[in-house]
Order: sequence, then C-alpha cells, then structure tokens
Amino acid sequence: MSKESDYGKVAPKIRDEDRAHLGLTEAAFEKMATTLTEKIRGYARAGFRKPADVSRLLNKEGIKTAAGSEWNPRIVYFLLSRIFGDSPRKPKAPQQTTSKLPEQNKFEQARQKARKQSVKAAEPPKQERLPRTIKARPPSAPVPLTADEMAARLKALQDHFNA
Repeated sequence: MSKESDYGKVAPKIRDEDRAHLGLTEAAFEKMATTLTEKIRGYARAGFRKPADVSRLLNKEGIKTAAGSEWNPRIVYFLLSRIFGDSPRKPKAPQQTTSKLPEQNKFEQARQKARKQSVKAAEPPKQERLPRTIKARPPSAPVPLTADEMAARLKALQDHFNA
C-alpha cells in the first residue's frame, strides 16, 4: 500500500466548517483576504510560503480567523489560494543561446583585465601590523612573615584540608 497522499491530484474543497473561519459569505471572505494580502505577501517575500508556516506566523501575531479561533494549515491553504490564485507565476524568460563572437570575447577579456588593474591601483597599500609588545611587571619583593603569622597560616591550611 502506498504511503503517498491522495490530495496531490485533487485540490481540497471548502467545507462548511471552513466557511465559518473564512467568512460565511464570499464578500466576507474577499474582505478578509484583502486585509491580509500585504501581510501574507510579506511572509512570502521572507520565504514563508507554506500553509503551515503562514498559519504559525498568523497565530504568533495574534491574528484570528473570522470565527475568532487560531489558524490551521487547511484554512490558510484556502486563504493563500484566494490571494495568489488570481496571479499566476510569471513565466521564465527564455534563455538566449546566442554565443559571443570571437572579437567580442577578446574585447570582454581585455575589459575585465583593465577593470581588475584599475581596482588594484585604487586600493590603498596594505600596512603591516607590528607585533604587540607585552609589558611585564617586575616581580614584587616577598614580604617576610613573622614566625607567629607563618604558624597561623599553616594551622589554617591544616584545618581546611583536614575538615
């Protein structure tokens, strides 16, 4: 048995439950689609085009459906088809397969070489960085301890490590 979805061949149809979220009439649905068009197109420009992504973003912004509930991918699918359904994708321009003539190739190579040379000439010369010098403090002279101070420190260390 195939695990593929059967929905790839047939587009889903709007059910009555979906109509409540999108607006009960065509005019209400059109009004909702019009108010959300700029936001949805902004999501699309940012790379969020799938219904699951758009529904997550709409819910995150606190935008509710006409019924006052959160968006789900199914409802967003119908909203996206309303917004983008009337504007088909632009056909790609046919690629030109004309090749450059040999004289044009030589001219183009010379032009690129001249550009590289002018860019190099315009760059300021690089300055070498000198190694940083580290200033070291001279060692401080040890402070002599009295016998009583030395005994007190030794006792404190023994108490610390024996505890």
